[in-house]
Amino acid sequence: ETVLNDPVTAQYTHTLTVTGTLVGGNYTCTVSNNKPSSKSSSIIVSVPSPTNLTLEQNNETSINASWSPPPQSANITGYRVFWTQCTSSDCINQAMFTSSTVETLTGLMAGQCYSVSVVSVSDLPSNITTHNITLVTDPSSFNIDVASTSHGFSLVVNLSNYVENNIYCIMTNVTLLRFLHCNNGLGSSNVTGQIYDVNPMNLSIIGLVPNSEYNITVVVNNALGSRTQSFSNQTQPAAPSDPPQDIVAVNQTLFTITISWQPVDCAHQNGNITGYEIRYRKEDGGNTKAVSDRVIIGADYTVTDLQPSTAYLIKVAANNTAGRGVFGNISASTLLFEVHVISTTSTSINISWPEVDYEVLITWISTLSSHCTQNVDQSLKNDSVNGQASYVIDGLKVFTEYNITLCINGSICTFKTVVTNATAPSASPKGMSWEGSSSTTIAIKWGSCAMC
Repeated sequence: ETVLNDPVTAQYTHTLTVTGTLVGGNYTCTVSNNKPSSKSSSIIVSVPSPTNLTLEQNNETSINASWSPPPQSANITGYRVFWTQCTSSDCINQAMFTSSTVETLTGLMAGQCYSVSVVSVSDLPSNITTHNITLVTDPSSFNIDVASTSHGFSLVVNLSNYVENNIYCIMTNVTLLRFLHCNNGLGSSNVTGQIYDVNPMNLSIIGLVPNSEYNITVVVNNALGSRTQSFSNQTQPAAPSDPPQDIVAVNQTLFTITISWQPVDCAHQNGNITGYEIRYRKEDGGNTKAVSDRVIIGADYTVTDLQPSTAYLIKVAANNTAGRGVFGNISASTLLFEVHVISTTSTSINISWPEVDYEVLITWISTLSSHCTQNVDQSLKNDSVNGQASYVIDGLKVFTEYNITLCINGSICTFKTVVTNATAPSASPKGMSWEGSSSTTIAIKWGSCAMC
């Protein structure tokens, strides 16, 4: 028999699997061999974690937490609740013990994310259940920054402790209060503006009337309810968007056209009207000219230095502090420069013409188209008048044709042919003689009148 200096140790490894559900607690496992020798050790089974952990916001600074006991609740004396901010570097920030399955966590910060954990309490190890929840910010605390344009507003809604996705809805309503540029200041209650979101906190309102006052209402909704803010603001002026109304020609002369108009409709003035700009050109073409007074104050204007018997296109636009608006136009003609015969006698012709502020040169001469050519005076006669629109040419021959010419400025002329009235002959025929007769006729002959 050999005695070893060192004891020999044999090592065996076996795996024992215990199936089934064990209630949490201490268990003893005994291992024996074929000799009267055995060894036992203690096995600890952990207590199961609570189930159905539910988190619900109570108000801005508190959370309601509830859960169900674990299926095997032996040895459980209560529950420990832990909570911490989601972004906190600490694993556990606050904790509390409770024997209930419902607790309210208070003293939290509005608008923050919290991680909540619940663990069963016993003298054995326990598993933990964790859920996260983000507190919704109370919408009562918000302000609005407003920037106005000529046709709308840009709104920035600033919420204290704002957390993304906590705001369920932001609604805006816009009501037109008045046009600032009109005497009555009254506007329509219906607004055709469009409202759209740039992002959840930025809103734009477009399609409004420039230079007008609006009431704006912003409603913020979330899980805690609705909050409303209302305020008024003004859009900026813009150039008039419509032309003046009812443009008409009210008077025309040989060289002028007078037009009148009504103001731009109030809803399209877009600011305080400062005057009107007028342009004109010949209707058949040519360069457009602006009147010397570029900004006209009033509701009528006389365009001067035109040509007679000419059609013109005249345009009118309103100006305000933001610029010139849209042109409206009208077609109108200067008067035709022509001679009108008022009356004639055997020795005179009464004529008229359109009134002008210029000297009118009148010339007349007889033609050979008369009842005889004897003693016809074909000398050119003339006269001039100023400030009148009619004239009587007298001292003429009986039943004689005359060419009458009127000229203005030496270059604009018109003419007319007129015949004086006839009268009964003033003398008997000369050279009457007997030629013969028959049972039923008498023949005589004579010459022309003694004088034409």
